Amino acid sequence: KFDRGNTHENRSDIATHLEWKKLKHRVRLAGELEYYKTDGTEIQNRWTVGTTYDNHFSKNLYYGASASLKRDRMTDLDLRWTAGPYFGWNIVNNNRTKLSVENGLEYTSEEYLSRSNESFISDAWRMDFNYFIIPGKLELYHRNKGLVSLADAGGLSFDTWSGLKAPIAGGLNTSAELKTSYNGDAPEGTVPWDTTYRLKLGYQW
Repeated sequence: KFDRGNTHENRSDIATHLEWKKLKHRVRLAGELEYYKTDGTEIQNRWTVGTTYDNHFSKNLYYGASASLKRDRMTDLDLRWTAGPYFGWNIVNNNRTKLSVENGLEYTSEEYLSRSNESFISDAWRMDFNYFIIPGKLELYHRNKGLVSLADAGGLSFDTWSGLKAPIAGGLNTSAELKTSYNGDAPEGTVPWDTTYRLKLGYQW
């Protein structure tokens, strides 16, 4: 919470990513919260949480299932939930560079604040890229996650995260990040694009 003169602000910007691996099995859990309120008026109200399970049937190939929930009230989306299977490929996986892509079909249900709800089958994808510019010191990363309705190509929605991350000490790290969100199905009068610049402090173990 921030107070400046007669201006009262509430801000929250939190992200987390957890991953468990055992033999050929992997479970991932990720979440993000962006909330900004000033003088009683909501400027931003967006959160998302998702989980995946996958099974590596070879060194670089795997299959799995995912589920997610998302809210973005600034684009009229009260709640979106998705669930479905996917196929993944570790294209590059070494100490310096990691690149993986996933693609699958998801059942998608969307509840809106001011219009009719929708449900459809979507093509969903995820991409993760990490590269150590200076091994152990400076890391470049890019992530992309999105979906598009198989019945309406205009129903494209995605989020991207790009940044540089550097360790500090004892598991602490800092990063500079650019996040871009797009909702092609946003109602008239609502801006479909949103861009956020962040300086982040994180902990990794």
